[in-house]
Amino acid sequence: MQCFFAFTSPYLLWLVLAIPAIGMTFDALTSTNPRVFHILVHPSGETSARLLIILMMATPLAMLLKGWRGPQWLKRNRRYLGVASFGYALMHTVFYLLDKASLATVVDELPGLYIWTGWIALLTFVPLALTSMDYFVRKMGT
Repeated sequence: MQCFFAFTSPYLLWLVLAIPAIGMTFDALTSTNPRVFHILVHPSGETSARLLIILMMATPLAMLLKGWRGPQWLKRNRRYLGVASFGYALMHTVFYLLDKASLATVVDELPGLYIWTGWIALLTFVPLALTSMDYFVRKMGT
């Protein structure tokens, strides 16, 4: 029995990964609610975190479930999941900044630990996203 995941194309995967972003972007652009960015901060960050968790589970699941092809599919597509996770983290940051609407408000929140975890997570994502391009993958030899 062939695994369904073995036959999906990267374009279909990108489409599936983009569906929440399309919905959030549509809401952000068309909503009349003045708190729309505040409302969208949470789901964009949660989507990023969920994708990152799935991405990080690929290797342990492949080791645990050796006969199942699902984890192998996750391992083959982890770059797509990582880039999508970064995209949602970036979207989360943009929604957060638009919600706060001023640099002074953002700076006032800096002493909060929850803010530092978000900024550190975003800074951790940046080099990973930059090196996920084909050029850097070839340069690193993987």
